[in-house]
Amino acid sequence: MSSKDVLDSRSLSSFLLSMSNVLRKDDKLEVVVYSKDIQECPGIAMEHNFAIIDGEEDGEDKIKLVLVYKGKP
Repeated sequence: MSSKDVLDSRSLSSFLLSMSNVLRKDDKLEVVVYSKDIQECPGIAMEHNFAIIDGEEDGEDKIKLVLVYKGKP
């Protein structure tokens, strides 16, 4: 995945799952998601032990989110 990729809710879930295997607790991660999928992002983040700590619009139909990894449960 490149830094220019925009994720939908399904690809965000897969990406966070893969990242949870390499990140350490309190590591931060920036992702860009489609605005239409923003409602699902908090649940997806929590499911994979991430918390959304910041977000801002990134163009007309995209939102940049900053997530922090909370560690393995």
